[in-house]
Amino acid sequence: MADLFKKIEPADYADKGIRVKPNPLGLPVAEAQRAFDELVLDVAIPQFNILVDVLNNLQIDTRVPSENIKGIRINPDKVIEVTTDGIAYEATGSSGHIVEDGTGKEYPQRSRLQFKNVVVADDEPNRRTVIEGVQGIQGEKGDKGDKGDPGEKGDKGDKGDKGDKGDKGDPGQNGGSSGYFHAKASTGVATLQNHPARIEFNEKINRGGLISASGNEVMLKKGHIYNIVISGSLGVSSNATGNTGYYGIQMTDSSEDADFCRNITRIKRDGTKLPYSNDYHSFNFNRMYDASAKDITLKFIFEQSEYNTLLEGFSGTITITALD
Repeated sequence: MADLFKKIEPADYADKGIRVKPNPLGLPVAEAQRAFDELVLDVAIPQFNILVDVLNNLQIDTRVPSENIKGIRINPDKVIEVTTDGIAYEATGSSGHIVEDGTGKEYPQRSRLQFKNVVVADDEPNRRTVIEGVQGIQGEKGDKGDKGDPGEKGDKGDKGDKGDKGDKGDPGQNGGSSGYFHAKASTGVATLQNHPARIEFNEKINRGGLISASGNEVMLKKGHIYNIVISGSLGVSSNATGNTGYYGIQMTDSSEDADFCRNITRIKRDGTKLPYSNDYHSFNFNRMYDASAKDITLKFIFEQSEYNTLLEGFSGTITITALD
């Protein structure tokens, strides 16, 4: 590195001063006077001023006296940090331990050290921080040990006194469900070869807020399994040509498995019968619906299965129970 400051060399003052002047000086008064000061005026003072300018430009009061440290600062945690490139700062080595992981990999020093999965406490009287590990996960159960030798049989103890009779227990609680619904169910007269007949509901009892009926629809809220019972009197007659008296009727529930409902409710007449006479059947339907994952909407409809059939009417009830 080049010298920042220049020495005063002999060549700088070779022709300066009284020692190089003739004797007597033989100079005018002003020049003679100046000859006594020219070493200071022409040599010392200019070099001194150059030195002052250079030192001021160096900003020595803000510089770090190091060839490899470009800057130094104190972070918000009052820890000294240095930079070797003028950009990235790091806590000084004297401010903490060098941190390594289990493989020996070294990590940058920071002003803060965080512990996880431990309990940390401040022990102010003893000027220390206490770190305790938390209880680990229970290990696998060890192998069963060998069975020990049986001990000697003890003496038979005396018979104890008969204990007092215990108090009578509390009566049991009544059973219950998450919700239930009950309504009248009915249809009018319908020529089924022209159009099916929907069962209409007239709500009477509703508890739990899980079941609702709107005209001819029943809505079951998700999260439960439901049991539905429909029962009543079903009047049917034949509308077939030829006075055969034949008819066929069935109910569907508009569910994803509606055919199952048709199969278990089908009523059919295809034998000898007085023409144009009416039959009344005891109708009973019992089925469970799984609404665990989603709401279910059902429509119960009487429809013709075979022959031309006349629905004289249905009168009954529907009972729905939400099971846990």
